[in-house]
Amino acid sequence: MRIAKRQIVRQGKPTLSRKYYLQIRIRGKPQRFALTEELASSKAMANEIIRNRQRIALALPMAEKKTPAWEHALAFLADLEANGRSFHHLRRHRHILRKIIGEGVMLHEITIASVDAFLHAMAKQGKSPRTRNMYRQAIVGLFNWLVRKQRITTNPLLAVSKAEKRSVRLRRALLPTELSFLLTATEKHNAERALLYRLAIYSGLRKSELQRLKVHSLTLSPSPLLTLPEGATKNRKACVLPLPMHLAEQLAKHCEGKSQSDALIYCSSDIHLRFYEDCQRAGIAKHDAQGRIADFHSLRKCTGTLLALAGVHPRIAQHILRHSTMELTMSVYTDANLLPMSEGINALPLL
Repeated sequence: MRIAKRQIVRQGKPTLSRKYYLQIRIRGKPQRFALTEELASSKAMANEIIRNRQRIALALPMAEKKTPAWEHALAFLADLEANGRSFHHLRRHRHILRKIIGEGVMLHEITIASVDAFLHAMAKQGKSPRTRNMYRQAIVGLFNWLVRKQRITTNPLLAVSKAEKRSVRLRRALLPTELSFLLTATEKHNAERALLYRLAIYSGLRKSELQRLKVHSLTLSPSPLLTLPEGATKNRKACVLPLPMHLAEQLAKHCEGKSQSDALIYCSSDIHLRFYEDCQRAGIAKHDAQGRIADFHSLRKCTGTLLALAGVHPRIAQHILRHSTMELTMSVYTDANLLPMSEGINALPLL
């Protein structure tokens, strides 16, 4: 959807039209509607045109007109479950659709304008383009399913704009001294969170993976291991990770009195904010001189960098970090600025 004045020629000179025009695609074909000379009233008029067009495009049968949109969404989720979608996928879709589809909302009330407004509000809240596109994909996917099931004739939400993706966030690994300061400062304030940071550093696990760890995920003998089942990791594959004995013993002590199905360690949804606060207490800058950020996911980069500093074979580091390619381990998750470059050059033979 686009609301703008037209480029016209008046008295031999290029200029803009007095009126605004609405430009939209209907069934793949561009169409233009004349609006008013004021932007505010033009927007209101455009929204009304779109609502009317969508009522026509939906062509809902009488039986469907009285069905709330959320009931259609529940049928959509049930179909996804029947087709073998994971519990995590279903829970995420249900959460997203419940946020977009309000109580008692009907299908014809879910318009391009309403979804765009919802996504714009998310942008103002600081939600990333990736998150906003995930919400867009969920609601557009619902309407695509409605078309396939012949509940509606066309999908009116295909014109909802995608958010432009930002450039990749540049992260840095924390120096070993900075990690020490961070753990010491956090331990004084919140001992469990300090233990969470240690686990993130030694395991390389992501936030979502840490949140899915249970007490039964930890094994102490014959050697300390962490086991994540299928669906608990980013690539949906089960994995087994070794742990240093001292960390495994700390975790076992932390879990005393817990049942096997309890969370191994608490990892809040806003851990990235808590991490910034803990870094501030430890005197660690959020950005370095190169503009690279130190955030909670930087602890995963610390894992790769510390493995490289310890001389661990890159193939082992790739397996620990569970990367699909060696390049990802070496280029993205190893901070070259912390590697001993001078020692490497001095190790070359005298010619």
